[in-house]
Amino acid sequence: MFIDDPSIDVIIFGAGQIGQRLCLKLQQDKTENVLFFVDNNSMYWGRSIILNNVEYKVFSPAKIKEVEYTKVCIAIRDARNEIYLQCVTELGIPQSKLDCTYLDSFVNDIGQQYLISRVQFLRTFAKFAEMKQISGAVAEVGVYRGAFAKEINQSFPDRTLYLYDTFEGFDQRDIDMEKSLSSDEAAINKWRDLMGNFANTSEDYVISLMPNPEQVRIRKGYFPDTFSEDSVKFCFVNLDCDLYQPIKAGLEQFFPRMVRGGVILVHEYFDEISFLPGIMAAVDEFVSANNCIAIPIGDCQSIAVLKI
Repeated sequence: MFIDDPSIDVIIFGAGQIGQRLCLKLQQDKTENVLFFVDNNSMYWGRSIILNNVEYKVFSPAKIKEVEYTKVCIAIRDARNEIYLQCVTELGIPQSKLDCTYLDSFVNDIGQQYLISRVQFLRTFAKFAEMKQISGAVAEVGVYRGAFAKEINQSFPDRTLYLYDTFEGFDQRDIDMEKSLSSDEAAINKWRDLMGNFANTSEDYVISLMPNPEQVRIRKGYFPDTFSEDSVKFCFVNLDCDLYQPIKAGLEQFFPRMVRGGVILVHEYFDEISFLPGIMAAVDEFVSANNCIAIPIGDCQSIAVLKI
């Protein structure tokens, strides 16, 4: 996307969600011209990312050596130091042309805004549940590295927390179901690429983060096969599974077991990046079939399904 005065030509290193959100922000600001994306994941190379009807190509990082540019913006959080070193030592990019400020400010101030809003909702609901004597256990499906699970465990220190995850990334069965719901090949390819990106975690790592680990019950494996809490009642459940099948299964398993006044929080219902229909479809189908209520919580991403 070219601006009126393309004096600042930017290459974004990282074609994932952070990089795409950064690109959207630069589109809105209209102060810098994004040339293209680069990524170490070869599965992205040669593909296009379309944001606000503007097409951006994704290349190997070696492409940087072939063009003139003002700066390279690093937009990969987990491997930030490794990417920075790669840019300097392998690609010969002067440190003066490497920009991590967007990763610092954009991720923390904008990207983390979603997490902060969800955490505020969680903490407020925990206080409300205590005030109104809403009983029940708590749970999360889609734990990854445990950031939100930690907040649940802290907000409900005296309640059993059930954590369901493969701890190995996405399951192919769920990817296949998502493919059947969407004709957007680019979106499906993106999720196929991302299947392994959520595998850099473990049960031990997650447990190490918990402020009240004695309350945590790990259920590793494919959900809902790992669900065995038939007699347990729940007051709060977080579904952060990204895809149709586990969201649908989560609603079906947990909603009948929610106490009156309980909440199932579904993350990324309003996600503008993935372009996949699964989360919204699963929630809308369930809400319609069960005549229940779902409301946004104000974080621009999540929706709460209420048991009344």
